[in-house]
Amino acid sequence: MKNPYVVFAAVAWAAILTGCATPGGDGVRVTRNPADVANCSMLGHIDVPRNAYGDVNKDVADRQFRSRTRDLGGNTTLVSIAPLGAITDATAYSCQ
Repeated sequence: MKNPYVVFAAVAWAAILTGCATPGGDGVRVTRNPADVANCSMLGHIDVPRNAYGDVNKDVADRQFRSRTRDLGGNTTLVSIAPLGAITDATAYSCQ
């Protein structure tokens, strides 16, 4: 019989890795084009995550937008981009 601690450790690692591979925002589209959400239902505003200096990390923000949109029951996030590329606003939508 295999050592139960080894089996438990293997199952625990598999669960951890599976959780990392399936983020909460799967299936959520992020767009900058308002026409993409023209026929969608607005669900709510999403706070733009900022660091201590007020800057936005686009990679972190993208994951958070997707996750928050999914939490609100949506499948599309509309983001507004400033001329220098900074994300200024995000809104969650449900599109059919």
